[in-house]
Amino acid sequence: LDKNNANPNEYSQICSIIYNLLNDKKWANEILLKVATKETNLLNMVLYSYQFKTYDNETSSDEYLEKAVKLCANADDCFQLSNRMISLGFSLNSTIDFYKKAFNGLKSSIDKIKWLEGIVDIFNDLKWAKQSYNEMSNQFNSIADKELYIISKQHKLENKYW
Repeated sequence: LDKNNANPNEYSQICSIIYNLLNDKKWANEILLKVATKETNLLNMVLYSYQFKTYDNETSSDEYLEKAVKLCANADDCFQLSNRMISLGFSLNSTIDFYKKAFNGLKSSIDKIKWLEGIVDIFNDLKWAKQSYNEMSNQFNSIADKELYIISKQHKLENKYW
C-alpha cells in the first residue's frame, strides 16, 4: 500500500491484523503513525485514536482526539465526533470531555444552540443541559438568537413544543 494514497480503512484493517494475529503492538503503532500524520478527516482521526489506545499508545490516542476536536467547525462536527467516540467504545466521561472541548471552535449562535441540544440528544443528560443552558443564557444578543435559545430550551428541557 502506498501511504500517500492511503485508504484509512485499509490501513486500519492492516494494523488490526498485525495486532490481533501477530500480537505486534509496536509494528501496528509504527504503521498507524505513518498513515495518521497525513490524516485530515475528523472521523478517521477518532478511529486512529481508538487504535492507538488499543495498542497502549495513550499519547498518540489523546493527540489524535485533540486534532479531531480542532476540526470541529460546527455543531454537526461535534455530533459526529461524539457519536464516533461512543460507537468505538470510548468512555462516556472521555466523550463528554472532548464534546466540551469541541464547543470552543463554534462561532455561530445556531451552532452553539445545536451543541446545547446535543447534550440532551447524544448524552441524555438533563442536569448538565440545564446547567449549560443557564450558563449560556447571556451569550445570545440578537432577538432571533434569543428566541431560538428560548425555544430550544423549552423543547429540550421542558418538552414544550408550542
